Amino acid sequence: CTSPGKMLLCVCWALLCGAVAANHHPLPLRYSHWSGWLFINHADHYHHHNDDHNAKQHHTKGKWVPYEPMTDEFNSAKVNTSKWYTHDPTWFGRQPGLFAAHNVFTKDGYLHMLARHEKINSTQRQKEGYHNYTTSSVKSKVTTKYGYFEVRWKSGSSKISSSFWFNTPKTVDGWRIEIDVFETTGASAPKFAQHLPSHTHIWDTPFPKKERPDKCHCTPDKQPNSPCTVGETYKTGADLSSAFNVVGFEWNTTHIEVHFNGKHVWTKVNYCLHTPVAMLFDRETMPNWFGLPPFSELPDDFMIDYVRTWKWEGHALREEHYVMSPKLKKPK
Repeated sequence: CTSPGKMLLCVCWALLCGAVAANHHPLPLRYSHWSGWLFINHADHYHHHNDDHNAKQHHTKGKWVPYEPMTDEFNSAKVNTSKWYTHDPTWFGRQPGLFAAHNVFTKDGYLHMLARHEKINSTQRQKEGYHNYTTSSVKSKVTTKYGYFEVRWKSGSSKISSSFWFNTPKTVDGWRIEIDVFETTGASAPKFAQHLPSHTHIWDTPFPKKERPDKCHCTPDKQPNSPCTVGETYKTGADLSSAFNVVGFEWNTTHIEVHFNGKHVWTKVNYCLHTPVAMLFDRETMPNWFGLPPFSELPDDFMIDYVRTWKWEGHALREEHYVMSPKLKKPK
């Protein structure tokens, strides 16, 4: 640190390390089109965004604060049941795959979520269409609204999905929503193995169903009791079951956006996603989308290294300062 250039570098590095040490928690890294990775500290910072491709600059005061109920490094010997259900208390799974708590465990610093070829012994579950497959689900015990969420994961190798999503456990003030950050599949479904599909679903609203497309800017499904949906698929160029990847999801009052391995891949204006939701990871059999895997490909493992969640607190709330144009164009 003798030359002026080296001295500046050393000071910046010391400040970076000090900020991390002071918080005892990794701070969120967001990707900027203009300056690459941004370290967002507890001090004032500038945030850039693309509004109709015109660069604008917003000065905000505040800080990212870890939200511990939805943060886990999965380093403990057992799943932290003060934070997570190892099953979905309101749903048995998508037929024919039945959620089974014995398929969920932690080992070597990872959350493991298996899918198996397994006989369903319950006569009642058999009558409900569950057979031959058991899958897995992990669900948060609390709900949240808005924040930044980051997950490092490796998808399972079979056609059974590996998913990260949110939903309202029950209708709140007339609203029931779902946010699917990703629903991925493995190498045994080569048509989909490189895709990162995301969807938002509006299931219930306090206004008539026919008004949802105009008010929520979504596409209604023709099937009865179906949601109004917005979808986006990012083609990653790599098999998501072959290596670990990182997804970042930001949600606030004006927009939602997804980042994949540090690359901003899409942004949507948030019209109707303003209801508290639970966080979920799960495996689902999807015979009409990915297809069912042969029994010989099971068991397979959806592995999660960590999930980290932050809330923005400060003079200007993160979810209020970032105003996105309704004319925003999809990133190329």
